[in-house]
Amino acid sequence: MRRPLPAADPLLRLQASITARDDLLLGWLYDHGVLTTDQIAAALFPSLDFTQRRLRRLTILRAVDRFRPNRAHGGSYPYHYVLDQLGYDHVHAQRALPPTRRDQARRRKQSLTSRPDLPHLLGGNQVL
Repeated sequence: MRRPLPAADPLLRLQASITARDDLLLGWLYDHGVLTTDQIAAALFPSLDFTQRRLRRLTILRAVDRFRPNRAHGGSYPYHYVLDQLGYDHVHAQRALPPTRRDQARRRKQSLTSRPDLPHLLGGNQVL
């Protein structure tokens, strides 16, 4: 009787699934904190549809996470993307940085989603 194969390391699975463009995006999210779908599409992808499909894939791989702030007068803004824990682990490995804390992504996401100056941060990132 055969033993089942161990589950693949999530970081190795991520590294085998991403492209050079994904690497660039993860680095930008590491350096700048948060980017919207529209900002990512304008900077890196040929179309919004292609951007959304790729971001959905990166979310499933747990490289990025997303949130949608509510508008004051109803509705919500577009998705805002931040690094998830595997995204941090990947960037640290690529840049030969020390290993990340296991809760680094959660803590950073909490600080970014509760920032009163989030629109200002996004405006600065728009210049990127």
